[in-house]
Amino acid sequence: GGWSIPLVNVCYGGNFAATPRGVHRTRVGVFERLEKSLSRGNNIQEGHLAERLWASFFQEPLTEEEVEAITQNFMQGISFFSGQHAMLGRI
Repeated sequence: GGWSIPLVNVCYGGNFAATPRGVHRTRVGVFERLEKSLSRGNNIQEGHLAERLWASFFQEPLTEEEVEAITQNFMQGISFFSGQHAMLGRI
């Protein structure tokens, strides 16, 4: 278990764009389980988490070189923010 890389792409504000290739990166079953989880109510904790994870569903994972550059040069905590785009890292 666990993450294969220590950083993931995230987005804030519920706004995102995806290419068809990006949409097809994630298995349909993932979206079906996400829909089921989110259907239990409105403004639930799962919804706030899902909002941030859209970028990780639709973008290529960061390369090892990108992770190394970010962690060596920019990470002073858990998050690196740039407007509406960010990355979350594990502690």
